[in-house]
Amino acid sequence: MYFPEIDKNGKLLSLKMIPLEMKKFSLHYANSEQVKWLKSMFDREGEKFGTSVKLTEAQNLKLNWQN
Repeated sequence: MYFPEIDKNGKLLSLKMIPLEMKKFSLHYANSEQVKWLKSMFDREGEKFGTSVKLTEAQNLKLNWQN
């Protein structure tokens, strides 16, 4: 799930991502191996855009970028 924070002008202030997987038509938190894979993929693909992803203590992902 994605939780963007956007200012009144439409500028992205922050983006929190909660890694989930679907099993038997219900959502479950991704395990730590899956979260690490997602972080690696977002870091690799975002490098050309100047973005990276931080892994939080709660095993969520937070997008980082340079303005």
